Amino acid sequence: MAADTKKTKQTIVSKPFMTGNAIDRSMIGDALAFLGVWAVCVFMCAIACMVVLPGSDGLRIAFDCIIELIVLMLFFNNGANKGTEAVGRGEIMYQRSENGRPVSDDEKASCYHPAKGFLTGIAGTLPLLILTVTLALLAKRTVTTAGTLPAWLSGYERRSEIGDALTAYTQLTPATFTDILRMIVRILIMPVVSAIGSENREGLLLAERLSPLVVLLPAIAYGIGYTRGPVLRSRVHTAIADGKKKQRKREKREHRERRRSITKGTEKLN
Repeated sequence: MAADTKKTKQTIVSKPFMTGNAIDRSMIGDALAFLGVWAVCVFMCAIACMVVLPGSDGLRIAFDCIIELIVLMLFFNNGANKGTEAVGRGEIMYQRSENGRPVSDDEKASCYHPAKGFLTGIAGTLPLLILTVTLALLAKRTVTTAGTLPAWLSGYERRSEIGDALTAYTQLTPATFTDILRMIVRILIMPVVSAIGSENREGLLLAERLSPLVVLLPAIAYGIGYTRGPVLRSRVHTAIADGKKKQRKREKREHRERRRSITKGTEKLN
């Protein structure tokens, strides 16, 4: 049992790296890329949530939760890739500094910093935060408006004793700024809106008021993924070291087999 434990024990290999700044020049481009991925995810989620699922509300809620988890995992992986790249840059800059070669301020700033992923995600989410915070401050419970006047009642509109009562059905209520903003925000948080259901007005009101937190979830997932950079980079070095170790063992084994075959050939000749 002890031999198996010793055989499966793996030595973690890591290299020193230079730590950068939380904010650097590349953050604007990374934030715009983050926002672009956000826009694509919103479009895909809107299409996916339009799929009509047969069965109970539980299936619809489960489907919407899966969509949201897929989106968060996408941003988590993107952040992890960025964090790994930043750590790799930090290792190069560290080696350059150790060798006495100059490292510019921009190169140093571009290296890994644990807060950089969160700040990049928040910067990319900033336009959406402005929209959602505005709606959260203006949100009110929606009320049912008068429906369309049935065709068979249109003839009574000109009768004085009935026409006044039917006026509410003929007047069109113009869309307000809040109505347009509500439509945009609900598209941004479509999986949550779809899970709540269009008939649950109290739930939708709560979702609108909490929409700033909902749109921040991808930024949080991106930031958490970014902080995994050092661990993932260490796994890369560990895998490389294990590969080299296995190669050395294979070469030693092949060398022993060649010596054994030469020894056997010599013994036969004698």
